[in-house]
Amino acid sequence: VPPLREDFAYEVVKLDQSIQDIRLTSYASSNKAPSFYWPLVVFLDQQGCVIEGVGGFKNQDITSSSLHYAAIEGLIRVPEGTTYLFMTPLASAVDVEDKALINHGQIKLSVLR
Repeated sequence: VPPLREDFAYEVVKLDQSIQDIRLTSYASSNKAPSFYWPLVVFLDQQGCVIEGVGGFKNQDITSSSLHYAAIEGLIRVPEGTTYLFMTPLASAVDVEDKALINHGQIKLSVLR
């Protein structure tokens, strides 16, 4: 993974207080040489203070087909008191060590409950 720019790369999402579980899906950049954006996830309270962080949450591989690129999915339990979801790209991770990771890409957050 090329080094991050001088600016620290991150995304912050404001969550509804009722959300308990989220599915994070990361889609491959291509079918020929798939690479994925896979983040370190940190839960923040209303003041932006860290509640806890999550790593190693991948639980499913989705294979590519003629209709869609490959994807990886993980389920995340949202701690009580969370207001913001902070994500920053990982260069490597134990749960996706067989995947090429990049510092940009397409992800989808789905509320499960």
